[in-house]
Amino acid sequence: FPRPEQWPPPPAPASHPPLTPPPPPDASPPQAPARKTYWLRAKRTLILAASAAALLVIALVLWLPRGPGPEELLTVEPTGELVTFVDNLSASSTAPPITDADDFEIDFDVDNLYDDNRDSAWRTEGDGVGERINLVFDEPIRVTSIGLLPGWALFEDGVDLFFANRRVLEVSYEFSDGSTITRAFAERPQQQYVRTDVRTDFVIVRILETSGNEGQDFTAISDLEIYQPQGADD
Repeated sequence: FPRPEQWPPPPAPASHPPLTPPPPPDASPPQAPARKTYWLRAKRTLILAASAAALLVIALVLWLPRGPGPEELLTVEPTGELVTFVDNLSASSTAPPITDADDFEIDFDVDNLYDDNRDSAWRTEGDGVGERINLVFDEPIRVTSIGLLPGWALFEDGVDLFFANRRVLEVSYEFSDGSTITRAFAERPQQQYVRTDVRTDFVIVRILETSGNEGQDFTAISDLEIYQPQGADD
């Protein structure tokens, strides 16, 4: 017998859309905020600018001509002849005298500066900055050179008094025409000169800088010398 048809016919199988894989995750890193990126760029720019400025300063220092230092000025020699007499010699202050091991009194009067004896000295208490030595002439002279020994150049009883006291490192020389010369000194117990050409009634030596000391808190100068043209006294 023929197979009877099924009724009602079975429903057709349901159709499903094809399965699609999910999109791959974004592999790119998260973007930094625009403000942070701008700050980093600005910081790099500032660092580069500062580095360039520092290199420029170094180049200028190396390129610009330098004046002679104190050690180089040790070779300067005076011109003219020594002025052997100063009419008026004074100082803004003077340290009191002392007594040495033999009970001999040592004074530090300003006249010691112009006595042609480097073992004697003028001395003042402390660092001496701002103290003045005044040399006055009875009539204007033409000054060609000035010499100064910037400490007490005496070695006694095993003590180097040049280094025991403070040394003068810089002075200004002031003249009656209003001009000024500044001179730096090497820490050497020897006369150190500067050349000039000025007509003046006086010379003021003003202490601008001194060194430290090794036990004696005093500032000392052993000698001063003033030079004028050869034959000026003739």
